[in-house]
Amino acid sequence: MPDNEVRPYLTGYGAFSVAGGTAVSGTGTAWASEIGSGVVADTYLALALRTTGSDGVTEAGSNVFEDTVTGFSAVEVGDSITLGGTDTYEVLSVDSPTEITLDGTPAATATGVAWENVGALSVWGQVASVTDDDDLVLTTGFSGTDGDYYLSLLDTDYREAFHDTFLEQCPEEDVEVQLDLSPGYRAAILSGRLTFTSGSPTVEGDGDVDFLTELGGGGVQEYICAPDGTWYLVVSVTDIDTLVLSTNATADFADVTSHLLNLTTPNGQVLAGTCGINNNSYIMWTTVDHTVATGDGMVSPNDWVQILPHEDLTAPTVGTPVDTPVVQVQAVFNNRIILKNPYPGVTALAKRGCLRAATANFPPAVPVDFDIDGGGPYNFSGWYGTAGGQLSNTVPEL
Repeated sequence: MPDNEVRPYLTGYGAFSVAGGTAVSGTGTAWASEIGSGVVADTYLALALRTTGSDGVTEAGSNVFEDTVTGFSAVEVGDSITLGGTDTYEVLSVDSPTEITLDGTPAATATGVAWENVGALSVWGQVASVTDDDDLVLTTGFSGTDGDYYLSLLDTDYREAFHDTFLEQCPEEDVEVQLDLSPGYRAAILSGRLTFTSGSPTVEGDGDVDFLTELGGGGVQEYICAPDGTWYLVVSVTDIDTLVLSTNATADFADVTSHLLNLTTPNGQVLAGTCGINNNSYIMWTTVDHTVATGDGMVSPNDWVQILPHEDLTAPTVGTPVDTPVVQVQAVFNNRIILKNPYPGVTALAKRGCLRAATANFPPAVPVDFDIDGGGPYNFSGWYGTAGGQLSNTVPEL
């Protein structure tokens, strides 16, 4: 099959179970001819759960489908369900455990209707070997929901998976890959008003402040912001209305409001030193050589980093999260952090940055690329967010 051809499900379906481990048996399958016999290399599968029933009820003129015997516990919105072996519909809603709404109307009233539901491609696995047409072995034990699954091959050259379930005019034939980012920072306006004194590390609060509660006793990951946009590290909280900074304040500010910036270790580590980057640049400059320095806040290839905002965190102005998106690191050279894609945010110089931890909804071995060359469909450099969130990309049917 050419690499640019849309790939349907393989013939038949396989039985996967946690108890079965790496062994998979097929029904109506032809794996030896469709995948290859013996040990196979770089062969990955995307799996779609198959569920069935035989007690469905339809009513002419209604798009509601019922099954009070088997029920629809595994059926989800967007699934493909076939009634009587011939009529296929999309599930528009799951109204109850025994009732769903279809995107079309069955022609006649009937009982005892057999049905087959096919879910989204939601489980990934790698094939180690194919014994024969109806037996194969995975590289690792199955860890999903026990059941029958339709199989779709992932082309490791093309790096995308496709499936044909609905008619071609239906736009729902998509595969979604997702990446979850940890919270990078939490920001809030401190209660009361603060006074910064130039040349002193001590900050005093008025009668409305409560440093002990809001800063939790201080710590190396707590920062407060002065009105000129300078972020100061809090090293200790003396009492309810007095705290101490790691450096002296650089200007006098009396009776002002301040933001608190908290980064939780290890997923929200502050980058060592200060950093800066220009809009549309691949290079982030730092005051610390990340190739030789050690300790917290060191950057490595494939890390996700974000410049910290330095002005009002709630208004859409320069310096807010809207203008300082998270970006991914390609390489680190001396005092330069090379990004995988050009930085789409506003120019930010001599600022602090933070690390963001990321997890994906597919095994690391599956070759799904979230970056490509910066111009492809997996370019996520433009994502913004303060309290974590999910990067997701839907791969459309060709």
